[in-house]
Order: sequence, then structure tokens, then C-alpha cells
Amino acid sequence: MSGRDRLLVAIATFIVFAVAPGTAEPVSAAPSVQGVRCLSEARIDLLDGLFDSEPAGVVGADYQRATALGDGRVLWTFQDAAVRLGPDEITIVHNIAALQDGGCFSILYGGSRFDPEPFFFGDITQPYQRWYWPLGAETANDGKVYVFVAELEERGDDYLSHAVPVATHVVALDGQTLLPVGRSPAPNSSAALYGWSVTTDRDWTYLYAQCHRQFGFEDVNGIPAHDDCAARVTVGRVPRGQLLATPQYWDGSTWQGDPARAVSVVPTAGRIAHATQIVWTGASFVSIDKLDDWWGDTVVFGRSASPTGPFVEFDRVAEPLKCDELECNSFFATWVPWDAAGRPARTLGWTISHNRWDGEITAGYRPTFHTVAAPQFVPEGGIVAIDVPDREGVPVLNVTAVVPSRAGHLTVFPCDRAVPTASNVNHRAGETVANLAMVRPDADGRVCIRSHSDGDLVVDHTAQLPDGFTPVDNPRRLVDTRSGVGGVAGRVAAGGVFVVEMPDGVGVPVLNVTAVVPSGAGHLTVFPCDRAVPTASNVNYGAGETVANLAMVRPDATGRVCVQSFAETDLVVDLAGRATTYEPVDNPVRLVDTRSGVGGVAGRVAAGGVFVVEVPDGVGVPVLNVTAVVPSGAGHLTVFPCDRAVPTASNVNYGAGETVANLAMVRPDATGRVCVYTAAEADLVVDHTGTWTDGIEPVDNPVRLADTRLLP
Repeated sequence: MSGRDRLLVAIATFIVFAVAPGTAEPVSAAPSVQGVRCLSEARIDLLDGLFDSEPAGVVGADYQRATALGDGRVLWTFQDAAVRLGPDEITIVHNIAALQDGGCFSILYGGSRFDPEPFFFGDITQPYQRWYWPLGAETANDGKVYVFVAELEERGDDYLSHAVPVATHVVALDGQTLLPVGRSPAPNSSAALYGWSVTTDRDWTYLYAQCHRQFGFEDVNGIPAHDDCAARVTVGRVPRGQLLATPQYWDGSTWQGDPARAVSVVPTAGRIAHATQIVWTGASFVSIDKLDDWWGDTVVFGRSASPTGPFVEFDRVAEPLKCDELECNSFFATWVPWDAAGRPARTLGWTISHNRWDGEITAGYRPTFHTVAAPQFVPEGGIVAIDVPDREGVPVLNVTAVVPSRAGHLTVFPCDRAVPTASNVNHRAGETVANLAMVRPDADGRVCIRSHSDGDLVVDHTAQLPDGFTPVDNPRRLVDTRSGVGGVAGRVAAGGVFVVEMPDGVGVPVLNVTAVVPSGAGHLTVFPCDRAVPTASNVNYGAGETVANLAMVRPDATGRVCVQSFAETDLVVDLAGRATTYEPVDNPVRLVDTRSGVGGVAGRVAAGGVFVVEVPDGVGVPVLNVTAVVPSGAGHLTVFPCDRAVPTASNVNYGAGETVANLAMVRPDATGRVCVYTAAEADLVVDHTGTWTDGIEPVDNPVRLADTRLLP
């Protein structure tokens, strides 16, 4: 039997099961919960069993789409569903929905259990002549959930022999009950189907379009397949959460108002169809596509920092057929949102629809659920927005680059500002490196981090500065010896001292000081130019590394700060702000050096060990430069009050054999002690560089705001 013959048998079978001749369509009753199916837990490997017990009579369904509602619940919609009316009687309902809450799914459709009607537009649906298929959905600023819906019309002699979308609608659902409360033409109500896929980043909601003209056009293997337009995916955008606003369209170079100028964001050459679904992960846009939809055999996964692509392939798999390809088919792959199902670490969840070519309604007409290994979360050039706790002042964040793909840096800045030229964390390929950043959030309480390489990101909130720190919202580069910024071009010699001129009125500057590709292992020391070079270090580096750290040093009487380098290196100094209630220690005090016994104990700290540091008497919160020296393996240091449990946050991240430093601002316990935990055996150096006398509120149990290694 040819592919076309198999498809026509499927169509005939659907119609025989679905329509009783001579019956009239009643007016639709309000959609309601028709049944509930509870799985033992919401886990992706269990979702395959969603329809095993035929909840509410649903034998199977296709074109499943899931929208996380933000409160832990998930709205699922299906384009067609097979509902059992009796032992030998099945009808096709053109759309249904399900509301997932944990492992339980409430099945929603109109009419009744034995006289089912569609969830959307059931009152005006004409089965197999004019029907409505749900597309993408999103929660809007008004709290309602807006579902884009395609209106389909059959222009051939038989169902799906020449099915054509004719319009796009929007149905508004109550954000709590998920019952329809209104419907209207979509802002772009054309048959282009803007709303085919919907996703939202921190500023915009994107409406992707694919014409969905599936049947009755160019033949593929004897089957009247997709129209030429089905290979194109275009995109419009509206302000975040304003689903009824007039879109702008991407024309290949800019966003503009004419949909006729929109260009495809996926390549069309050699393709029959792109049923692409795209979602924003928080750092990048990931795409999933069953290439050529019904007529292909491969699922491809891509990623881009931009909603307009290009989407770079990071994996592909063969379609997961339920039986031989001459009998079974798969189509329409899409993402499973984070809230819908637990899954193994470092994976993304996805799902795909299935059917039998002969039209028999069995378990073959049920979606399957899968995972794919996730790429590193933050792509090169990607920007991650971090929501900072709603507290007065400027947060102190410990920002960590985790195993980046190449040498580069992270830049931390208010999300309502342009990306500055300054860097906060500098790293080599494969390193895990942390640094403190003190950045004023934007009006929405967000701080953004831009990565210059693929990688992961960890952000810990360690303290708050209500009034003791004035940040420079656009950090100012004072020195870059690679280009001559600061008056001198050329590397600083081994043992050399570079003089940095501070802007007038800066007080105690907060400087991000970076050693760039030094010739050997060593350190930088930052100090007032009218003082001798202290024994303490601010930045520790290995040969060829690029390493940064914060330094807060009082300038000399002429407004100068000096930087000495142990090895030849280039030097970058950025002004991040000024500290108004900070008292620097002009000659930093070495409190601990386990190599020599300073601090009372000589010898390396064991893996998992805790070292107790006695902090000098004083009023306020000490600023400590904490250094892990030649650890035995990869790991981290955590600094905390000795009367508290070890928090999950880290202060210093290191690899085996590295010497790495970072600042820590930690309130001592009642006896004036601060503790340092190390994950791997290491020597430990702790220098006291200054004290916040006021205007700082340490977070005694630092809060992890982001860890992209743990996908939500």
C-alpha cells in the first residue's frame, strides 16, 4: 500500500469512528473537568503513561503543547484527541486540554463524557469541515493565559485531503480556573499563524509563525504533503507579556511593522517543513524540530543567543517510532517545560506525537517523552538576568564562571544599561573562577551577566550595602596596558609597580584588578603609593592565566593607587564604585598562612576540613582576601561565621594545583571568629584588607540566586 493510500485509510477510519450521519452540532456547554489521571510523580519517564488508563475516555492525542503557568501548574493542549464512547466506538475531538498540578492531570473538554466537544471554539466547530487547533500559549501581564488558535478549513473532498488554515485567534483563559473568559482575532490574524510557537525573554514575547498547511499540496512519496510555505519559520515580537499588542517582525536586519517583509529564521533549502518550536531558557533560545515533520525521520536540537538565530545544532536523534516505519509515523516534536516533569541532571525534556498510517486508534496514537543532553546553559554572547532579593541598597554577589569553553570573561551590570567594557570575572578555558561584584540592580531588581564564552554560571548573594557603597553603573576602565589606557602601553615588568591615577572625589575606590597572561606564577599587590609594598596579595595567578579580583584601597594624598606585579604581565584596572563606610587597612594584615604557621597552625587543611580564623577586634564586618594555595583537586572554599552551619555557597573556586584568591565579607561570630571550609586539601592564606564600619548587611547564610548547572 502506498503512503497516500495509507493516509486515506486513516482519514476514512477517523470519519467512520467520529461522525454519526445526520446528527446536528449542539451548542457547546462550558468546558469542564471530564476526568483526572494521577501519575506516581511528575517524572519524564512516567509521562508516556498519561493516557494508559484512558482518562476521561481519551485513548490518545497529538500535537501536545505544554505551557508552564508560573505557579507550578502546567497547561497542556492537544490538537486532536481520540475519545472512547464505548467498547467499539471512538470519536475524534478537534482539541482538548489538560491542567497538570504535580503528577495529576485534569482532562478538560466541552460537552460531556459521552458527547464530547472541543475545549476551544466548541460552539462553532464543524467537525472535519471547520475546526480549531491550539498553538502556542503564554501568561500575559494581566494574569490571563492567552492561547493562540488556528482556524482550519477543509477544501478537499475528504478530511485532510486539502486542509487550509484561514485565520489565527486568541483565547483568553482565567489564570486560576483555566476556563475560557474571552476570545478575539489575534493581533496578526492571518493564516501565517503567528503564535505557532510562543516564548518570552526578559524584555519581549516572541510569536513564531509556520503556515501549518499539511495536506493536499506538493506530493511527497505519493502523499499530498506540505505547502512550500511550511519550510519557513518567521517571527514577530511584542513587549513582554502584552500578547494583544501589534507585533514587529524580523526582516533579516531589523524589527519593523510589515509582516510581508519577515524572513525565515531557519534555513529553507531542501526542506519540506519546519515544525520548529523555540523556547527561551533564561540564557539562550533552544529549538527543536522534527525535520520535515510527518515526512522526515530526524529530530534536531539547536541553540542561539538570539531569537532570530542562527540556531546552531547541538544534537540530533532518529525519530522514536513505535513500530515499523511502513506502519507507524512520528511528527511534531516540542519541548517539555521545566515545571512539567523531573528528569536527569543536565538534560532537556522533549516530546513527540505518533500515529499509525492505517488509522487504527491504539496506544500508537499517544505521545512519547524523552530527554536530550543539555548544552552549557550560557552561550557565547548570552546575557543572563538575575533577580536580586528586594532589599535596599547594592547587593554583593559572588559570581562564578564554571568550566567555560574558552578564555574570556563575565561582565556584571544593571539590566537597564548597555553592556560595559569592564570585566568582573576573567577565566581560561575549562577553569572555574569566582569574583565579587557590587552592582546596583535596575528598577525591576535585576542584575545582568554577559558571558564571552559558552559556560555555566553560579551567583551567590553574600551581603547587602544599603548606604555604604556608591556603584559606577557604567564601570570606568582606568588602566589597560595592552592598549595604553591609563597613559602607558606595554607589559608591567616582573617586580614593577604601576601607578593608577584615581578620579577626583572617589574616596575609597572599589577596583576590579586583572592580571592578563602573566609570564609566570605570582601575584598582584594593590596599595597606597605613599606606603611600602605590603606582604599581602590581592590577585594570585599562574603562568598564562587571566585572573581578576576586587581591591578596596585608600589612595595616597595625591589620589594614586599602586599595583605591583611579581611576574611580567599586562594589567587592567576598572573602577566599579566607591566605598563610603569602608576603612581600608593600609598595610593589610596576614591572619593565616598555613605554609608557615601564621595563624597558629602549620600544615595543609584536609579535604572537608574547617580552619578557624581569629579576626582582629573592631566594630564592623571585615573584608578578607582568602586564597587557596595549590589544592590537591578541584573544589572550593566557603567562608562563614563559625557559629553557623557550612552554607552551600562558595567564595573561592579552584582547580587542582591552582592558587586562587577572592574577597569575602563575612560577619564574625560572637567570639570574633570566621571559619573557612575547603572541599579539597589545600594550603590557606587569609589577609585582612579592611573593615566595613557601617552600611553593610552580610548574608550569614548566603543565598544561591542562580546555578545554571541545575536546570530548573
